[in-house]
Amino acid sequence: MATVALSGIITPSNIVTATSTTTLTNKTLTAPTIASANLTTALTLAGAAGTNGQVLTSAGSGLPSWTTIASGLAAASQAEMEAASSNTVAATPLNMKFSPAAAKAWIKIKVTGGVPANSISLNVASITDVGVGNCSVTLTTGFSSVNYVVLCSIDSGGAADVASPDVRITSATVFFAEIHNNSNVGFDPREYWFVTFGDQS
Repeated sequence: MATVALSGIITPSNIVTATSTTTLTNKTLTAPTIASANLTTALTLAGAAGTNGQVLTSAGSGLPSWTTIASGLAAASQAEMEAASSNTVAATPLNMKFSPAAAKAWIKIKVTGGVPANSISLNVASITDVGVGNCSVTLTTGFSSVNYVVLCSIDSGGAADVASPDVRITSATVFFAEIHNNSNVGFDPREYWFVTFGDQS
């Protein structure tokens, strides 16, 4: 058995198809003629090798180019979070607290035997029992001014004649809540809940 090596371009005319056993006797196989135009293939890429991490990017026409992959959005600054107007930076767990929509501080205070205690809180430095039905909260990081909002709700422990909390903001870091009954007498609720909103310093 002889081994025949063929070179050149395979075209339909060069392909022999047999559906049964075919015997070649004293036949000469001639390689196809290869035109010189068929030997030249040019592939042009984007000049230099680029830098580590770059990818080839098509412009839709012309040569591709090396492009650095974007690393994603940069974290928003405090000023950008407070302005809440940019759509090209990202809110992160650390800077989310600067958003106008985020609560800047909150606390749950439980009162036992007339003594208030911090059950759980965010951004609260301390609480003070000012008197019966009167509790103050001092923030760790204060607001930029006294123009902030404090929301308060209470658990009166079932007392029916307790008035709504009277909240007083006295500084950028301190606010009070006073609770009275309908006779204007100080009353300690079972629990207080505070949450604050505004612009921090």
